[in-house]
Amino acid sequence: MQKVFQNKKTMLVLIMILLIPLMLFFLGALSTYLINLTVKSTASKHILKPEEVSFTDADCILVLGCLVWSEGAPATCLKTGC
Repeated sequence: MQKVFQNKKTMLVLIMILLIPLMLFFLGALSTYLINLTVKSTASKHILKPEEVSFTDADCILVLGCLVWSEGAPATCLKTGC
């Protein structure tokens, strides 16, 4: 009887080892999706498409995720227009 209990206990530990990371991954993916959905729905009225912009005398633009190196050279994404 003791051997059966040890096997069940081992099986339970293995299930928990597999189940906990899977649940954390699912919760992370769900929270990322919900945050993205919230940002899109609240900011959609402030984001313009290129054809909706009527002025050309802007001093600067904001490109999220791109950078300019300390010597002033733009990152590859800004050079190629990704």
